[in-house]
Amino acid sequence: GGDFGAAMAFPSVDVEAFHQSHEQLISDRLAAVRVAFPTLASESSVVSGGPVSAIVEAAKDAELVVVGSRGSGSLAALVLGSVAHGVAHRASCPVVLVPNVALRPTVARIVVGTDGSPPAGAAVDWADHEARLWDAELTVAHAWDYPYGAARVGPGGGAALMEVDAMRLLAETAHHLDTREDRTGRVRTTLLRGTPAIALVDAAADCDLLVVGARGLGAFRAAILGSTSNHAIHNARCPIAIIHQSVAV
Repeated sequence: GGDFGAAMAFPSVDVEAFHQSHEQLISDRLAAVRVAFPTLASESSVVSGGPVSAIVEAAKDAELVVVGSRGSGSLAALVLGSVAHGVAHRASCPVVLVPNVALRPTVARIVVGTDGSPPAGAAVDWADHEARLWDAELTVAHAWDYPYGAARVGPGGGAALMEVDAMRLLAETAHHLDTREDRTGRVRTTLLRGTPAIALVDAAADCDLLVVGARGLGAFRAAILGSTSNHAIHNARCPIAIIHQSVAV
């Protein structure tokens, strides 16, 4: 019995050494940031606990939190993806998720998805604010799809009516931005046909930032927008910002 118990015993962990190794890792990363951005005020901390809860707590008074959305390797990708997903849905401030891809040094093009819901409106306002800060081109995208395969052709068809409604929604959003007194940047609109989760990620393939709201309008649209943010977390080829309705700019 004693030999079996010894064989099954877990190795001891030097908590202090473990903590120090992570402090050194963060210190090295922060030193590189300070070299690249010498005027940027920065500080670091290492805390024990679940990563999602720790990040959300640290960001409770922040204006923005940034996390990686995918790790290297299947296990790291799974863990980091779950952390990114958890932070994106629990943080009260905007969350930017950065995939493991080459990033350009500036933000020249931003794509924001809208479905007419209040959270989408918050996302549009936040994206517009960022576009003005970066002097970037802003593209407002709306994705729609007719839920039935046998769509009637003609002006009275369900698909045609849905397309008209989608065009109206997009036009109203563009008008909302164009009437702002401080609007000086470039605003484009694009109407996408297809599943929102896939269409938006594809539309943002060559952009520098994709922005979406955290929730949609009503149970059905909430599920769609939830799948959009989840799909983008795992598939976007650029950073993605998740915006909650309570965000003010």
